[in-house]
Amino acid sequence: MQRELKYPKWYHYDIYESLKGRIFSSESFSIAGLPGSGRTAALRVLCFNKGIQAEHFPNHKVLFVFSDTRGLGSVEERDYYRILYDDLLTAMGLPPDTSGNVDAYQTLSKLRASLSKAVSEYDRVVFACNRFFVLGGDLARVQLQLSLLRDAFKDSVVFIISLEHPQQEVNQDTEKALHPLATSTYFMPLLSHDEMERSLKLYLGFYSLNAPKDRLGVIAELSGGHPGLANLLLRLFARSPVASKASVGQLLQEPTLVNELERITRYFTDEQRSHLVRLAQVSDVSELWPTVSEDRVLVETGLVNKEAGVAIPLLKRYLVGSVHVPNARFDINGGRVFLDSKELEGLSLTEFRIIEHLVRNTGKIVTRDELAAIISPDSEGAGVSNESIDQYISRLRKKISLISDGEIIKTVFGRGYMVD
Repeated sequence: MQRELKYPKWYHYDIYESLKGRIFSSESFSIAGLPGSGRTAALRVLCFNKGIQAEHFPNHKVLFVFSDTRGLGSVEERDYYRILYDDLLTAMGLPPDTSGNVDAYQTLSKLRASLSKAVSEYDRVVFACNRFFVLGGDLARVQLQLSLLRDAFKDSVVFIISLEHPQQEVNQDTEKALHPLATSTYFMPLLSHDEMERSLKLYLGFYSLNAPKDRLGVIAELSGGHPGLANLLLRLFARSPVASKASVGQLLQEPTLVNELERITRYFTDEQRSHLVRLAQVSDVSELWPTVSEDRVLVETGLVNKEAGVAIPLLKRYLVGSVHVPNARFDINGGRVFLDSKELEGLSLTEFRIIEHLVRNTGKIVTRDELAAIISPDSEGAGVSNESIDQYISRLRKKISLISDGEIIKTVFGRGYMVD
């Protein structure tokens, strides 16, 4: 790969001295020597003009490194590292490395060594990388190596990367699955300008004075690095300080969070969703991993990993509450029931609580005493007759029969009911 590009002079600065009066027009910068336009221009202007505030990193020196693979033709794994390495040297004001072609491992070693020097001089190194092509397994390996680099430097290094599919290699199913996802390495596939602005602001200001320090750990842990979820939590905690002390179950009652979680899983196939649900439910991920790891979309987007299973804790809890039975899906957290992809409508609160309890105990017999306590929680079921319980079950079955022929709720004579 030959990179015949002219680099502009890159700027690094001490944000404590503020950005006042430092305005970068579209004429004064170009990324990797390319004319500033479209998404590239938005990314550049955003980082310098809007993405950060002087108060975000008081007394911090931050080095920005911009990269763009557009116009480079075929890009292999080693080329990604070479691009980052070259741009880092330029940003640091160092002469280019003219040692010629080396393999991916050697280039990665050089990148690591240069990063060691950079983090000794700066408090944070931010890579803003535009138009990284999706090239199957190469992307997964790049993602892994960048994650290891980030972890090695203990968050002193941040990678913000937007992805793009080569026109001739677009796979519609993969594109749909990638679109709502980001990973802990901050890959942001196919984001709109607004989404990119929101995500960049979040990550560049994640440890800022504007965000309460005691909540940042909670946000990072629950969101798993997903920009949409992290941003929602940040806004939620700012609006309602007590929310940061809420349990995961209580957070999942927030409609905006539920909508975001639904958006993440919307384009997955039934098989992929089944993988996710099983990973969310088991304690030992290693038993399922050989099968799950064959699914490129789940692995390459960073949604699952061998250590945690489902990598986003909020999504993991959400999936546990969205239980599958044959031909049925119960979105317990969202308060909805779907049979054969059709929503079961007209449920009363008590009816929903009954079916929720049955589903949470799939395969187990739910006794009449348990159902009575659900129908009348204040009296713990006292005074609820068997006839009343039977009427609730009968009404549920009638509503289910309007959209499904299957028998979802079964009677266990003399003992109670169950969903099998």
